[in-house]
Amino acid sequence: MFWNAILNAGLDILYPPHCIACDKSTRVLSGAMLCEACAGQLRHERFSPACRRCGAGTGIHGRDSCPQCVRRKPRFDGIVRVAPDGGLLGDMLRAYKFDGQVILEPLLVRLLAFELLGAGWLSRIDCVTWVPAHWSRRWLRRVYPAERLGRSVAAILGSKRRAMLRRTRRGRHQVGLSWHARRRNVRGVFDLRRSRGLRGMSVLLIDDVATTGSTLSACARTLKRAGVESVYAAVLLKVDSVTGGAQPGR
Repeated sequence: MFWNAILNAGLDILYPPHCIACDKSTRVLSGAMLCEACAGQLRHERFSPACRRCGAGTGIHGRDSCPQCVRRKPRFDGIVRVAPDGGLLGDMLRAYKFDGQVILEPLLVRLLAFELLGAGWLSRIDCVTWVPAHWSRRWLRRVYPAERLGRSVAAILGSKRRAMLRRTRRGRHQVGLSWHARRRNVRGVFDLRRSRGLRGMSVLLIDDVATTGSTLSACARTLKRAGVESVYAAVLLKVDSVTGGAQPGR
């Protein structure tokens, strides 16, 4: 034990530990790979209030609906989101998704899984699936978060996982589109890989980001037409402004 402590101290001097969020050479919290400042910022972001129906920031913690989802009712039955966009988690997700910083993946997976543990509907979930990517985007992009998050979260929760959906055409990016344009953009984009054994199921649908919820609603609509009873969603980020943030929205 003594020599292990000496060795670890020596390694810390030669190779100082870096916070995986801010990349500063600083003392990181045990098991978290985060410095105290970044861990505190993530805690603050995670506990910001959100609507449990659509994920929008409401200013009132724990509301089951908000003016946004009353006006534009989503096709999914509830959502969990880790944080709103515009903070540290958004920066981490962009680094993971676009810069290939896969070292961030275990933390992102744990954050999403932990948030799901507080969902009252989690015990009803029969299977985990994810928003699919078109093959051309999978070929061009090193990391496609939705599937990787979905598979890893299912493993942590001990749930079945299944690629239920496929994207039939590429479609435009949703960035910069209005709510109505986003809804049209994903109309008819998703189809089932196979429809057997879906009737009566409760499905957890994973994605990395939601903005208006158009993509999640389109996926939920496809699943429910095949006999799925309920579809719940889970995302890392919820963007409350259609034009806000540099992160492609759904």
